[in-house]
Amino acid sequence: MVDFKQLKYFVQIAEAGSLSRAAEQLNVVQPSLSQQLRKLEEQLGVELVTRHSRGVTPNEVGRLLLDHARSLLLQLQRTEELVQYHASNPSGEVRLGLPTSAARGLTIPLVNAVEDRYPGISLHVVEGMSGHLTEWLHVGRLDMALLYDAKAHEGIHVRPLMVEDLCLICPPTREFRRMKAIRFAEAANHPLVLPAPPHTVRLVLEETAAQTGCTLSVRIDLDSLPSMIELVLEGYCTILPLFAVSKEVAAGQMIAVPVVDPQLSWQLSIASVVRGVQSRATKAVSALMLEVMEDMVRNGKWPGRLL
Repeated sequence: MVDFKQLKYFVQIAEAGSLSRAAEQLNVVQPSLSQQLRKLEEQLGVELVTRHSRGVTPNEVGRLLLDHARSLLLQLQRTEELVQYHASNPSGEVRLGLPTSAARGLTIPLVNAVEDRYPGISLHVVEGMSGHLTEWLHVGRLDMALLYDAKAHEGIHVRPLMVEDLCLICPPTREFRRMKAIRFAEAANHPLVLPAPPHTVRLVLEETAAQTGCTLSVRIDLDSLPSMIELVLEGYCTILPLFAVSKEVAAGQMIAVPVVDPQLSWQLSIASVVRGVQSRATKAVSALMLEVMEDMVRNGKWPGRLL
């Protein structure tokens, strides 16, 4: 069977008009090139060139093969270029889940980065509480998600990224303004507005309360970050990472007091579905989100410790 390497060699020989010149251009030894030419002629059962003292010249059959070989090699080159283009410019839809506490600060820089680097990718961002995102990822409604304290499962790949501390988010009263930190037992006694189980922050707090013998003073179960923020402005407290309410804290509308004894933290990971063949678009968005988040942490825009 004729292969593309033989056709490439034949075209170079025919265009160079000399085995020695063709061998030099192809950076191969002349005996090897002569052997490939003889092998091609044997496989086709015909002579392709006329050999003379000045070199070689394609005969009638050789000229016919030359035209077809050039066309085939050109198509191969274009195919390689097309594959390389799509490999470096992935396209398609990627369904990304972002927890509400991260979506406020991450969505805009991530969307801008995807549009700038991968214009062929259509990003479908789904915002939700952590428990919902985990469920949607497992049932196939999402291709990937940013999750807190994620666990690897069959068909789900988890890439740990950073550790984020949790704070008591409270009104900007004089009592809270003078606090540098607050013990967990004391924070647990404030009137708290928290997501209900099985959302990660609630599970973290209940586990810590059980370990320390404390009781959480949960006044309202609320699976809505905007409503939680409104209730904090009305005098309630919650426990969240600073990044979730950075705008309100910067504006002086609320206070973020670090929780200590024990210190509360969780791990952020990028979780992606790997059942079947993961699309290049999903891989590209995953790598880009990692890059964007690392840059935000290094620039101080996202309080956290990279892993």
